[in-house]
Amino acid sequence: MNTRYSARTLVHRIPEEVKKQASQLATLIQIMELMRQWERQTGPLKDIYALLHQSRWDSPLAPLIAVLQDSIQDRELDVLAKAYTSLPVQLAASRIWLHEDTAAERMSDNFDLLISTPNRAIGLKEVGQLADVVAHLEVKQEAS
Repeated sequence: MNTRYSARTLVHRIPEEVKKQASQLATLIQIMELMRQWERQTGPLKDIYALLHQSRWDSPLAPLIAVLQDSIQDRELDVLAKAYTSLPVQLAASRIWLHEDTAAERMSDNFDLLISTPNRAIGLKEVGQLADVVAHLEVKQEAS
């Protein structure tokens, strides 16, 4: 029997009053639905992370939630690694809801090059300096 089908059947068999009384169960069901949408590329990942982070999990559930969160982050990093050889750390960190330092550590296995995007825009002065360097190299090459 398919695991997804089994999980969906189990959720449908839980009485509504139990779902309403157990807020963590209701949150888990909501997370499962969002994950199903995410797998079909129609659901936003940020909503899953928001539910995982905003909820207070009882001690028996906390380790399971941590494993779930890690597996979602690993899967998202795998998707990003297949799409990019280099990626701004800030972008990856925002995609997997981690601090940039932690994201950089997790990304180091999957990416050859980590690019840190500048915090300021490039101005005319920098463009002028770049043009001067290129012109100098062209003159040097023509003289050779």
